[in-house]
Amino acid sequence: MLHQAIMASDKGMQQADFLIAIHTGYRIKEIATLKYVNVSEDSITIHRAKTTTGNRWIPMHSAIKSLVQELMVLVTNYFFLI
Repeated sequence: MLHQAIMASDKGMQQADFLIAIHTGYRIKEIATLKYVNVSEDSITIHRAKTTTGNRWIPMHSAIKSLVQELMVLVTNYFFLI
């Protein structure tokens, strides 16, 4: 599986942003601004203050649930320092 191959590579957690991108469709900027408070057990929400559509809610794909849970243990505010 792609997830296992990426996590087993030398880059490991550095590639977590890639996995989240392919399973959510989020853009680089959205992933870079992803905060701990944006994640619930079943979804990830991006808050957009400047758009008319407002928040973007995505159900969490089962392929990234364990990865996101691992990240939540490691982070205090932002998930990634891109």
